[in-house]
Amino acid sequence: MRHGAKVVPALSSNLEQMNQTLSNHGAPSSLASPERAAAITRVFGTLCLAVVSLVVIEVILFRTGTAQSLAARLAGVNWLFVLGAFMLAGWMARGLAHRVGSPAAQWAGLALYIGAQALILAPMLVWSENSVPGVINDAARLTVAATIGLMAVAWYSRHDFTFSRPFLMWSGWIALAAIVFSLLTGFRLGIWFSAGMILLAGAGILNDTSKLRRRRISGRETATALELFASMAMLFWYVLRLSRQLQR
Repeated sequence: MRHGAKVVPALSSNLEQMNQTLSNHGAPSSLASPERAAAITRVFGTLCLAVVSLVVIEVILFRTGTAQSLAARLAGVNWLFVLGAFMLAGWMARGLAHRVGSPAAQWAGLALYIGAQALILAPMLVWSENSVPGVINDAARLTVAATIGLMAVAWYSRHDFTFSRPFLMWSGWIALAAIVFSLLTGFRLGIWFSAGMILLAGAGILNDTSKLRRRRISGRETATALELFASMAMLFWYVLRLSRQLQR
């Protein structure tokens, strides 16, 4: 349990910092109407709730020893399977966000996604802290700074980044193909793959924030927050992986 005691405060403190920062930037005064401002605020409120929920689940997994047990059971499994599961979970979340209409279905999708990501992320956190102590704290800080910066660029630059959706879709398929190729051939996906996926996650945040700013979201606040949360989770995952690779 000593290992969990190190990981949980680092993860919790940095994601809580992200939560507070997003809350402070939830509803800019430049929005066109009070109704839209309220919808934007609900999106950021839901996003903050998702972040806090992820932290709570990880705390429970570490303090009960479940995270360590998962890491031990997956120790002999190629990490690319875990990586593929992470990507598929993100795609399924985005697909659900586009399809569902009722608020109840959107909340159910968000809850399932948070739970799935917590379980997938837990072994990665254990392995990361074992191999490079303190790397989780560093990765969380970088993720916070990058996320806030990218959202600010998308919000205040007045540039429409939604044009990147086809690029994001095809890049995701190429990344998944690269993972499958690596599994079949033993080819190592190194630092450049992590760096490329960080750029892809950053483009996702720009795209999601631009959609939030420019499109009607009334009735789809939870689905919109789910998409943003999926992009943030992907960014954290690959920042953590790249930080491990650079500090070994």
